[in-house]
Amino acid sequence: MEITLKDNTYELDLGIGFALALDKQYKMKQSILEIDLEFGVGVAMLVSKLEGNSIDGILEFFDKGLKDVKTVSYSQKDLQKAVEKKAIEAKGFANLAEDCIKAIQEVGLYNHIFEGSEELREEIEKYLVDSEKSKDKK
Repeated sequence: MEITLKDNTYELDLGIGFALALDKQYKMKQSILEIDLEFGVGVAMLVSKLEGNSIDGILEFFDKGLKDVKTVSYSQKDLQKAVEKKAIEAKGFANLAEDCIKAIQEVGLYNHIFEGSEELREEIEKYLVDSEKSKDKK
């Protein structure tokens, strides 16, 4: 998938760098044999946001997808304008979110998320709801 920022078009890199950037942001803890393990669930979290047509999730998709593109430099406002333009071309944020999900699926690295455990997806959705509630309290 591509995005145009300041008259330059960039191909997103949805590989390992994309996943690691998201994993730094979204971690989950699980206790196994009295050992607390922490692991990243970034791409799965992002997919859940995109399934909910989250504008924040769409911005995150493009921001993290540009993480390993070496020649790109942009402000948050540049990214927002570019995503807004892309959403208009896609006929709305819901369609753009669907396009983002398809792009993640087409990479072929994240099949486990789409075929994966329903239990993990439920945990992620619960985490997202709890995160939003804690933001509202602040």
